[in-house]
Amino acid sequence: AGIHLLSGAGYMNDSSTTKNVLLMKVGPGGADWMKFYDLGSVSPQLEDGLRVIALNDGNFLVVGGYTSTGSLDAFAMKVDAQGDVLWARRYMSDAATLIFGGALELADGSLLITGTGADYSGILVLLQSDGTQQWVQRYEAGGNPAGYGLSRPRAAYPDGYWVQTRDRQLYLNDQLMGCDFTDLPMYSSSAFVPTVVEPVFTNASYAPDLFDLTHSGRVHEPAWTPICVDNGIVEEAGSTALTAFPVPTEDQLFLSGPDVRIGMSVIIRDGLGREIWRGVYSGGLDVAGLTAGSYVVELSELGGRLPFVKH
Repeated sequence: AGIHLLSGAGYMNDSSTTKNVLLMKVGPGGADWMKFYDLGSVSPQLEDGLRVIALNDGNFLVVGGYTSTGSLDAFAMKVDAQGDVLWARRYMSDAATLIFGGALELADGSLLITGTGADYSGILVLLQSDGTQQWVQRYEAGGNPAGYGLSRPRAAYPDGYWVQTRDRQLYLNDQLMGCDFTDLPMYSSSAFVPTVVEPVFTNASYAPDLFDLTHSGRVHEPAWTPICVDNGIVEEAGSTALTAFPVPTEDQLFLSGPDVRIGMSVIIRDGLGREIWRGVYSGGLDVAGLTAGSYVVELSELGGRLPFVKH
C-alpha cells in the first residue's frame, strides 16, 4: 500500500570510516523513520544491508555483510515494523569471506539464505526462524567451487525453488535438494546486539534532471540448455546400486549396496534438510517413531543420499 522498508548503508556523522547498516521506512510523504545499526565492524567500517524481506508475522529480515578482523563476514537481523531489533546474529567463515545477499521465508518459518563464500563461491544456508543454522551448502559447478555467488531465492511453480547465479538458474526441489551442491561445516555464529542510532533527517522534494539517451535496439533470442536434469541422489563412482527399501515404509528401512556395511555413519534429515537423527547402521533403521512424510538418509562415507517416505 505504498509503504516500503528500504535497506542499505550510510556514513555516521559524515565520517568516511564509520559506515553502518541503514534501514528507512518510507511512504508517499517520504521517510517515516530512519535508523543506523552498528554491527560491530572494524575500521575501516564497512556494513551493508543487502536485502530486506517481509516475514509472515509482520516483521522483517535484513541480511548483508560487514568487515571483521581481516575478513568479510555476514549477518542476519530481524526487526519489527518500527525498526526495533528482535534478534541479530553474525556469521564468520574461516576462509575470510562470507556475505549474505538474498533471503526467502519458507512455509514453516525457516529462512533460506543465499550468498557468497570463499573464492566468490555460491553458498546456501538454511536458518531456523531465530537465525540458528540448520545446514550450509556450496554450489560446485563441474565439481569445483563456482566463481560466483548465489542470489534471488524464490518459489518455483508448482513447487520447489529457484536460485540464481551469474549466468544460471538453479532449481531446488521441495526438499531443497539440487544439482552440484555439497555440504559444508556450519559457520561460526553468535548472537549480537547492534547499537541503534536514530539520525536527524528531513524530507525534501527533489526533481531529478532528465536526459534522453540514444540506444541500439536488439532482438533477444532466448535459449537455454539444462546442465543437470536429475534432482536425484549423487553417489560416488564406486557406490553403484545404492538403494533404500521398502519405500514407503512403516517401521524398518534397509540399505542395500556393495559398500553398505554395519557400523557406518547414518544421518536422517527431514524434507527441509534438518538433521533429526544421527547414528550407525545396524542392518536396519528403526523409523517407526518418525511422523509421516518425506525424509532423506545421508551416507557421508559413501557420498550418497537416499530419499524415502514414512507412512
